[in-house]
Amino acid sequence: MTATIPNAICDAVAQALPLVKHGSLRVWGKFFGRPYDNIHRIIGCSPLVDGVQFTFDEGETLTVWHPSRWDISPARFEIFEASRVRWDWFYYGREKSPENRYHIEWTAWGDVATVSTNVDWFQTSSEIRRQGAAAELL
Repeated sequence: MTATIPNAICDAVAQALPLVKHGSLRVWGKFFGRPYDNIHRIIGCSPLVDGVQFTFDEGETLTVWHPSRWDISPARFEIFEASRVRWDWFYYGREKSPENRYHIEWTAWGDVATVSTNVDWFQTSSEIRRQGAAAELL
C-alpha cells in the first residue's frame, strides 16, 4: 500500500524529532506576529484524512489541508502547497483556557488567500497575496 501524503509528512517529522526545524511561523509569505519574535517547536504530528496537524510545545497547532511538496528536517520546515492553513494558539502570557484560545485561518483562492480569525485585539487583512510556501518555520 502506498503511503498517504499526511502519513509521509508525519513520518518525516518523526524522523527529525526532536531536532526538527523550529522558528517563527510564516504562511504564504506573511509572518504570524512580528518576524522572528516567537520560536515555535514541533513536538508531534497527526495525519488527517485530508491533511496534517502539527502540535507545538506551547499548545499551539498548525493544521494544513491538502499539503503537497514538503521539506522537513533539522534544517528546514516547509510545506510548499496547501489549500488551507490554520494556526491555533493560546494568548501568550495568559492561562491556557478555552477563552484564551485563538486562531487564524488562510484559505487559498487562486493567487490570494482569504483570512479569517477570532482575534479581537487587532485588525487583520481579509485577504493576502500568496507568496512563498504555504507554511514554514524560519
